[in-house]
Amino acid sequence: MLVRLIYASRPAKNIGISEVSQIMSVSKHNNQMGNLSGALIYTEHFFMQCLEGDRNAVNEAYTRIGKDDRHTDCVLLRYEHVDFRIFGQWSMGQISLGKQQNPIVKKYSDHGYFDPYTMNSNQSELFMHDVAKAVTRQQQTATITNIRN
Repeated sequence: MLVRLIYASRPAKNIGISEVSQIMSVSKHNNQMGNLSGALIYTEHFFMQCLEGDRNAVNEAYTRIGKDDRHTDCVLLRYEHVDFRIFGQWSMGQISLGKQQNPIVKKYSDHGYFDPYTMNSNQSELFMHDVAKAVTRQQQTATITNIRN
């Protein structure tokens, strides 16, 4: 049974890009072993992660993630049975929103900056779908550009 889980958390103090890279490396390995897919969206103030896969594997991963002291305030935003993966091409994608204004963020934020704690369950799902579409478009554009060169 395929499920999708979306949660938000806050990075622990003093977590830097090197630690995020380490998290990503371990996550990719663990997710490949568990046949999970997903993406981690992050800023200096927030994490938002989507995990997709078999229910037991997703539940085990979320339990493990909840015990990780590199983040705090872990809140489940959405958990549902699904028919398809939106991040099926990634064992764990890494998306840094930085400080730039992002049209997807503006669409789901009343205040113009990324804060997953303000999203309801449906908004978190739609946000992830929009992010996946944007990433796919960017990858296709990069592929087309690379072919031309």
